[in-house]
Amino acid sequence: MDWRGLERAVESTSISDQAEAVDESVRPQFLAANHSLLPPGATLAINERTFAEIDADIATVSATTTGPESAEWELTLLRQDDGSWLIYSTSRR
Repeated sequence: MDWRGLERAVESTSISDQAEAVDESVRPQFLAANHSLLPPGATLAINERTFAEIDADIATVSATTTGPESAEWELTLLRQDDGSWLIYSTSRR
């Protein structure tokens, strides 16, 4: 899994770039909201050691944001046809 690619997409200042990290089932709502996933200057670090498949197409992973708004998160991911994972939802811990 390209965790760094997912982190870079989320950290982007472009909403359209961030949308590439979001599963297509929720992407239209994300784009319509026109709200950044992170505040400017924040970074995301995914803890790949916490990756856990719930079933063949759903997984969770822990992540930390630092910068203007530091927090711990659980990301729910959905497997894509190409085997990659995109964000379906987030939950602050």
